[in-house]
Amino acid sequence: MNLLVVTLYPSLSLRKNVLTRTILITKQLSAVNEPSVDTDLQPRSAQSVFSNRLRVLSLVSYMSLLATTSQIVYASTSTTKPMSLEAIESLDKEDVVFPLEMLDGVLCMNYTISRDSQHPLRAIVDTASPFIIIPTICTQTWGCLSQPELSTLQVTSNFTDTVEIYGGQEYDTEWRNVPLSLGSYTKDVLVATVGKDILLPPGGVFFGLIKYNTEYIRPTFLGQTSVQSIKVDTKQNQLTLSSKPQIKKGSSLSFSMFDMRPLGDSVYHYAARVKDLLINGRSVTENWPLAQPLYCVFDTGTSGCLLQEEIYFSEDMPLPARSVTVLLDNTQGEEVAISAKATRDEIFVVSPNKIPWFNPRLNKHPESLPPYDDNGKFEPRIIVLGMCFMKNKVLTIDIEEKKIELA
Repeated sequence: MNLLVVTLYPSLSLRKNVLTRTILITKQLSAVNEPSVDTDLQPRSAQSVFSNRLRVLSLVSYMSLLATTSQIVYASTSTTKPMSLEAIESLDKEDVVFPLEMLDGVLCMNYTISRDSQHPLRAIVDTASPFIIIPTICTQTWGCLSQPELSTLQVTSNFTDTVEIYGGQEYDTEWRNVPLSLGSYTKDVLVATVGKDILLPPGGVFFGLIKYNTEYIRPTFLGQTSVQSIKVDTKQNQLTLSSKPQIKKGSSLSFSMFDMRPLGDSVYHYAARVKDLLINGRSVTENWPLAQPLYCVFDTGTSGCLLQEEIYFSEDMPLPARSVTVLLDNTQGEEVAISAKATRDEIFVVSPNKIPWFNPRLNKHPESLPPYDDNGKFEPRIIVLGMCFMKNKVLTIDIEEKKIELA
């Protein structure tokens, strides 16, 4: 079978595997015939990579983990009530609210793919990826489908298999249609199904909330729905999907969303233009060309902060980075600061990443920005703002209105 290798919007690779780890993983692992229970792996976020809980797995111990068989433990031990994808209320009449839970620095949700299922799945709520991943193996962390539910995934879609990049690891991905009820109609929705590759560190299952893509990317989950806005409430631990805008007009904490696809990005990341970046209270952009674009991406699937390598390893970058502040103009033209810092009680990790989102061959050279080429000059620079920036706040994204609010 021919596989199309797709390198996605590596906010997924940012996520959770910020630095290269000394873990030897081979893609030639033998197939696991019995259900495996993930008894050790947790979603590895930018914050948790360096936490005391991190365990570096050798190849031997990792393969032993894959081979472990035990009684299947479902994610239903969570205190949050699972949401059935078939039981979603009409988006034309009211908002849809998903309860969330905090797990290893990121927010997760429980859901099922059928109304009567007793086997909920868990996924990381991810504003920086476009797909819902359905695991086809059983793990303690991410849950397990029943055999009848697995059989519904045997019906192939019109899309060929791909290899997607998550957390710096390759996921063999099959594309399947599952029944999903939204509004007054029921339709099949394309999802990504993944097997044992979800165990590859940092691993994980994602509930992607990016709506718009390019022609080179598979259809997104939200792109198949009438959802126009999303709200991630870290105070109440709730995700709200709505078919109408949720940001109040005139909000002083809202920003214009910038579409980076004309610059060569493969999806419409939820990004805003940044005026300045302060590390430990000091600007790191003073020596940049005036035309050098800088953007921040709001990513609920990452816990800390990720900086493009060109920023992190520049001469102006103070290390270690204990605080990060981005300065933006709100929709009224007033300057607003978004920041996070390390404290005695809070771990805050700032890490470098390649972030190879921008393909010069796809760059349409917008008139407002100078062209860039393979040498990286004037290539957009990226800061990824994870959950540390959103603690006790509400992130609202009005997709159709092209606005982001962090209040």
